[in-house]
Amino acid sequence: MTFLEKIQIINRIDSLIRRKSTGNANELANKLGVSRRCVYNLIGLPI
Repeated sequence: MTFLEKIQIINRIDSLIRRKSTGNANELANKLGVSRRCVYNLIGLPI
């Protein structure tokens, strides 16, 4: 994943959080098209 792709996903996460439509980690990963592990890595939480 390139730096630009990471920034785009982080922006998408921010948008979903603002709309309160993230769901759980698995649902968020599906919405973003990434793995659950990637979601945790992007937001800086240990799994």
